Amino acid sequence: MASLNERLKSAAEPIIAHHPGRWFALLALCAPFIHGSIARYFDFNSAVAEMERHRLFPAAPYAAASIFLWMTLSLLVLSGFLRWIAALVLALFALSAAFAAPSLSEAFFGQVAIAGGLLLVAWEDLRGSNDD
Repeated sequence: MASLNERLKSAAEPIIAHHPGRWFALLALCAPFIHGSIARYFDFNSAVAEMERHRLFPAAPYAAASIFLWMTLSLLVLSGFLRWIAALVLALFALSAAFAAPSLSEAFFGQVAIAGGLLLVAWEDLRGSNDD
């Protein structure tokens, strides 16, 4: 007789583990980076000001690079091409944002959670357990 855990896993597996469900989960994980790059693109002056607050000079090239990298890396995660390395780099971005946030704040834990999810994506991709 199958355990409750096994029965629940077999019921959820077709919905979550296969392509559409998995892709939407990856989209949700990349959403902060996609939203951030679009918002920075349309309000580039604020993006430059943010770089200056973090003492990154020259600020405009750093702002442009962050827009480009966040969008490109998110698209790589979603497409499956070089997913593991894109997920690792996005996880590093999230961890750096976590340590820029006030200690033990909601923003800190949110960024740590995103980094953890991206590390799991990289790990799963390296193990070859994706169905893409």
